[in-house]
Amino acid sequence: MTLRNLRYFVNNSRSGYALREQSMRDNYEFPFTLNLNVGCIFGGCKYCYVREGSRKWGIVWGRDVRVKARISEKLDWELSNKYRDLPQHLKRVQVGNACEVFDPKVLSFTQRELGRDSVRETLEVFESHWNNGNRWMVHVVTKSHYVTRYLDILERMRQMVQIEMTLLCPDEELTRQFELYSSSVEKRLRAIRQLSDAGVFVRIMAMPFMWGRNEARELRRIAFQSGARGFKHKSPLRKFKGKILGKIGIEEVSFHSDHTADASASVLYWLIESEVIALEE
Repeated sequence: MTLRNLRYFVNNSRSGYALREQSMRDNYEFPFTLNLNVGCIFGGCKYCYVREGSRKWGIVWGRDVRVKARISEKLDWELSNKYRDLPQHLKRVQVGNACEVFDPKVLSFTQRELGRDSVRETLEVFESHWNNGNRWMVHVVTKSHYVTRYLDILERMRQMVQIEMTLLCPDEELTRQFELYSSSVEKRLRAIRQLSDAGVFVRIMAMPFMWGRNEARELRRIAFQSGARGFKHKSPLRKFKGKILGKIGIEEVSFHSDHTADASASVLYWLIESEVIALEE
């Protein structure tokens, strides 16, 4: 699939922050988030909630990307000074919650034009602090198989890092209706296997999940079979589910593939109750 013409803007400012403090700091929320860029070339995801705020950033979502050139330096300073003495249970950060971390076009741009690899530099900052006793748990969200480019450092960081791979369903055609430019399901499952074989903990993020209970169990089975050790899914509220489905011109969806279990489960059940985490036994 051909991608659109992309525009890159480099933010070299020494001001601003790396870690963003979250308003809720309980057992279910991450105390901090971190995004290496603003903007995403996987801008065709129908369910994306971040694109609505792209106007205030002065970018066109899916076409423009603002690269945070000094993100690793800012992170190093914050870990060394601002957040050094935090209680251990608050030293948790979700990386890439709003913008794809392993964006192949952005990675190529920063390496070619800036001579830097912001992803590797950022991971190295966390690794260095861990080795010096300042231990942060790092949760990286992605829907890109390019995560395996960093398998060497992720393997070294396996005690402190978790990869959260987004996977909506095992059906390639249906997935493509929701995610126009993301990695294929096959490539993501292959990446999960590589990460798992290297000892890296992988959790599946099936969000937003718009199917039924049996489909969730089947997706979990496929994910665990590929090496994932965690599974998390959450359905959107009914009004948002309808809005998302309306963007691709259908009223309801179900799996249609060799992987399908019983597709008759009630979607409403998952609007009321969702499974938080199911660890492999």
